[in-house]
Amino acid sequence: MKKYLSLILALGICMSMCVFPAAAISANEAENEVLTEDEFTELLTAEMSSNEFGGLYYEGDTLVVNVIASQKATSLRPQLAQKAPEDIDVEYRTVTYSLSELERIKNFLTGYMSDYSIMMLDANEITNQVDISLKDYSDDNIESIKAAVLSHGGKTDYLNFIDDSNNVIRSTVGYETDNNASPFSLYGKVPVSFTAKASTTQYLTGGKILIGNYAYTLGPALSASKAYSAGHGFSGTVDVKDLMGTKIGSATSHLGSLSGDWSKITPYGGEFFPVVAKATPIAGKQVYMLGATSGETAGKITRTGVSVQFPPYVTLTDMCEGNYECNPGDSGAGLFDSGAKDVLTASSNAKTYGIQSAGKFNEKGEWIGPSYFTPISNVS
Repeated sequence: MKKYLSLILALGICMSMCVFPAAAISANEAENEVLTEDEFTELLTAEMSSNEFGGLYYEGDTLVVNVIASQKATSLRPQLAQKAPEDIDVEYRTVTYSLSELERIKNFLTGYMSDYSIMMLDANEITNQVDISLKDYSDDNIESIKAAVLSHGGKTDYLNFIDDSNNVIRSTVGYETDNNASPFSLYGKVPVSFTAKASTTQYLTGGKILIGNYAYTLGPALSASKAYSAGHGFSGTVDVKDLMGTKIGSATSHLGSLSGDWSKITPYGGEFFPVVAKATPIAGKQVYMLGATSGETAGKITRTGVSVQFPPYVTLTDMCEGNYECNPGDSGAGLFDSGAKDVLTASSNAKTYGIQSAGKFNEKGEWIGPSYFTPISNVS
């Protein structure tokens, strides 16, 4: 997500395009510690002002950093190359608009999403535009938005309007009576190819759970006593049940604005499995969802720092988008950096990007993509 992607506001900038393979670091610089990806971005956060940074994303294994050309960046480049992660090539590209300018307009319009029938807003790091998904794609509505942006000191040049008049963004909550077979049992009855150990006292990521009157997926666990799911469809703290109606824990909802869409689940007994670590979402990264309805689906993270609105007019900010498939009952599912065979193992080193929330569907109720999730960095 962009809140954390902005940690790279310093990825030293200079030319319209230059590539620095981390392997090119000199042996004479071995005493300089090579950092992890997250450490690298944290180091760079103070090195460049926000109006010099245009965002970042992955193209394959290459980390693309969009920048506004500056003299300062030239002197920073050698210093930054010494600290770059060894398995990442960094490519710098010059763009017209800073990410902070695009974010400023996106944040302004977020307050008027209902007024202008806006479904999704994004300061798009890949295209250097503000993407505006509209339920009302009329000329009058588009001209009204342009006028509002101009009155706020923005420009119409970077506005990109998307026609979603025949589509809807809605949550992927399910119902207890839904007739779908859960690919992953809450108690570990997974396909034999999975090596996860499980017992009746272990609750598996990807299993179907009931919260209130709705069906969800048990999402990622950050400890044996703390797991997550979605926060929509209920409020406060309520019981979590298995499909037999047995109370297995409690869920506390967090929904709306910067809170995103998530709930923290505490077991009444037993433990959650597997325990995974947090990962920072970056556009272009491969992602896998483990949902109680859809099973394992895969795709790429396509946007970060997105504002989304779906009925009943809940506005969520700082969300992430991906092109993996989701369906009703997948709400709360974990988004991981690896597939089920790697996640559901006793020695799992998997990391989670976030928690499934919503998707875009057509008038027939069919998923047409994309899907939306709360970044794991937003939960507590």
